[in-house]
Amino acid sequence: MPALRVNAVAAGYGALTVVHAIDFAVDEGEVLAILGANGVGKSTLLRTIAGLLPVKAGSIQFGDQDVTKFGAPRRVREGIALVPEGRMLFPSLSVYDHLWLGTNPKRAAEAELKRRLAFVFDLFPALKPRVAAPASTLSGGQQQMLAIARALMSVPRVLLLDEPSMGVAPKLREEIYRALRQLIESTRLTVIVVEQDGPLALAIAHRVAVMQGGRFVREAAARDIASLDSLADLYLGRAA
Repeated sequence: MPALRVNAVAAGYGALTVVHAIDFAVDEGEVLAILGANGVGKSTLLRTIAGLLPVKAGSIQFGDQDVTKFGAPRRVREGIALVPEGRMLFPSLSVYDHLWLGTNPKRAAEAELKRRLAFVFDLFPALKPRVAAPASTLSGGQQQMLAIARALMSVPRVLLLDEPSMGVAPKLREEIYRALRQLIESTRLTVIVVEQDGPLALAIAHRVAVMQGGRFVREAAARDIASLDSLADLYLGRAA
């Protein structure tokens, strides 16, 4: 059984439909990269999977459970976590505050909270010495690390990453993707990553889907995308 199945889902904003009959599945431990230009519906799709937008048509299956009508808080509790585009941090709250918010303190004993903190600090060591610092004082790359760490504090089974390289300096972008590779290799976490930087996403993905006009127009195994030319072919619809 797939970890997540999206069945002919349509979604959007009010009367506007942005995502049209998207249909795909990801297995446990699999990484799917969704590539495409701005405005094609990538973020809308992730927000719909996370429960921030309602499903207009179709359904979303999480393991053996239909979560189509679940709101975002319920989906987080079930094991779906979104790292949103733009990070959505609270400028005056500290690193620790954000990580604490990512955990449901009523469901996590103190020992478990410490274990989760140790895990994310091992993954993103740059955050540990800044644990008391307000989010507004972090660099763009450190803020992105914090947004990912906050999501991981809920111990998700499916992690949705929306443009994790956006607004991040090249050196920290590579550091973030090294941490993501470490995370993927050491766990059975299922990941869906939306990116405009195709080569970065290809470095961690098992499969790639190209999105245009609210639909998947091409899919391929990441190992078959051996060069930037073949990635361009995929974007332009020339890939087999």
